[in-house]
Amino acid sequence: MKNIHIKIFFMMFLIFSFVSAVNCFEPRKTLIMTSTTDIAAICKKIASDKVMVISVMDGGANPSFLEPNRVAMLKAKKADFFLKIGLDLESRWEKNFYKDVNNSSITQGSLGNIIISSRINLIPTKSVDGKTEPVIHKKGNPYFWLNPLKGKQLAHNIYDFLTTIDPANTKIYKKNLDEFNKNIDAKIPVWKKAIEPVSKVPMIAFQHNFDYLADFFNLNIVDYIEPAAGVPPTPSRIKSIIQKMKSQQIKIILISEYNSQRIPKKIAGQSGANIVVMPASVGSEWVENYIQLFDYIAYKLPIAVFKHVKTDQ
Repeated sequence: MKNIHIKIFFMMFLIFSFVSAVNCFEPRKTLIMTSTTDIAAICKKIASDKVMVISVMDGGANPSFLEPNRVAMLKAKKADFFLKIGLDLESRWEKNFYKDVNNSSITQGSLGNIIISSRINLIPTKSVDGKTEPVIHKKGNPYFWLNPLKGKQLAHNIYDFLTTIDPANTKIYKKNLDEFNKNIDAKIPVWKKAIEPVSKVPMIAFQHNFDYLADFFNLNIVDYIEPAAGVPPTPSRIKSIIQKMKSQQIKIILISEYNSQRIPKKIAGQSGANIVVMPASVGSEWVENYIQLFDYIAYKLPIAVFKHVKTDQ
């Protein structure tokens, strides 16, 4: 009996050793880091299991003021590529990120450092008062992923990238891209129908991160608390916003989850308005993928607006 146990143990040891040896010789999957969860979500959808995709950004974080977590930093040290939005979205933190990661494959200027927003038509960076110069995003508004049609363009750019680095799996990437586009096309009329009842309700937005969402779904954003990208509002600006909201009976202040509520709360308190918080990226609350981002907004935005505004508007 003792000899049988020894033989079984020895056989198990050989099997384990063989499997471990095989795994050691398996090619390492390409590791792609992304600056935002939205790029990561779409990249995962197109690539499926052919590559590893990790976002530097946590869900719900501000993509312009990131503090990459330790896990992401450690992963980035071995990353093969870094996909980013560009358009100054990452400019405030990416230099320190490259320095801390110390990975020549993805540092700025390397072949692995890729702006994935090429060929996407952008909304120009606005100055609502006609005179304030934007501090950031001077090349165009970078929050284009909040228009699902722009999301399709981003997916195509990611597809082009994947087929360039891994042409052997082009058919798989094309199949996944077609499925992604089909799902978006099927959802668009559903989302528009859900949001349409609140499209005429006047709103004040904190900043321009919802411009693409407003443009696609015809939301009525009449003014912004920030006069231009990256420019905090002055006391006189805040006062004029409060006066406008009172005179025009504007009851909604639209902000993203990462915007500070200090100034919006002050304006809401003095104007009788209410703050509505919406996700601006994948990863917040139960928003696990790109489709769910718009599912959430299309369902939650009307509920939040009609909670504070009469439905006859």
